[in-house]
Amino acid sequence: MDTVYTWCIVTVDAPDCYTCPIFKILLGDKESLERICSATPLAFAPGLLDVLRSSSPPFVDFFRSLPPPPVVERTPLPQNAARHSQQLRPRFVKHAVEQGYAITHRGLLCWTPFPAVGRVPFARVRLVAAEAVFCAIFFAAFETKLDAVWAAFLPWKRETVDWLTLRSHTALMERPPGDHDMTEEQLESYDGERRRHTKDRMAIYGKLHDAKTRANDLEGYLARQRVTKLATLRSRRFVDKHKANKTHLLSCLRLIRHD
Repeated sequence: MDTVYTWCIVTVDAPDCYTCPIFKILLGDKESLERICSATPLAFAPGLLDVLRSSSPPFVDFFRSLPPPPVVERTPLPQNAARHSQQLRPRFVKHAVEQGYAITHRGLLCWTPFPAVGRVPFARVRLVAAEAVFCAIFFAAFETKLDAVWAAFLPWKRETVDWLTLRSHTALMERPPGDHDMTEEQLESYDGERRRHTKDRMAIYGKLHDAKTRANDLEGYLARQRVTKLATLRSRRFVDKHKANKTHLLSCLRLIRHD
């Protein structure tokens, strides 16, 4: 389903200013499109395919029913990181929040496993194209000349939806980050070098930071070190206990099977 929509939205006869060339280069060829899509398979939200087959658009309640993004860890967000997250909001979403609206739900239309290092740039192109597809289908962006161009393959008309748009443009106008000219082997080699370089830099800056902190506040530095070591020790004990319980459970299962 999404492959057909992606093909239509990328190859449609539209002004060049509305589509970044990288999409037509990587997704405009059917073999390349199939290869990238098969390497980055998408899972869709429950009920989404039925919605797209319907003759009328969904109500807003459908979007409220979408599954939320998974939460891997629950950690406090530093103040500067929280501020940066707010700055990344789309312009008109930010404006709506400033006007008193609140973001009450975040849901996923589709998702995919994290790709191998060598496929990351191509997976980004694939996902941004999927974003553009959903943006077009659900009329999430303001009306442009593309509405008339896309009308032939969109399931509904803009005037039939019961929500307002908060996006200024389609994602096809953006160039996904990544080294699209590198092979998978080159990307994997580059990623290894980048990780090593980052680790070395962090080690150097960490030592400089520790030296500066000790010089400015030795007592505070030692107190924080004690807290960190205690937390690390507790974490290791928890992991060791979890491994021991898991080993004991496996041993019991083997005994049950043997009996």
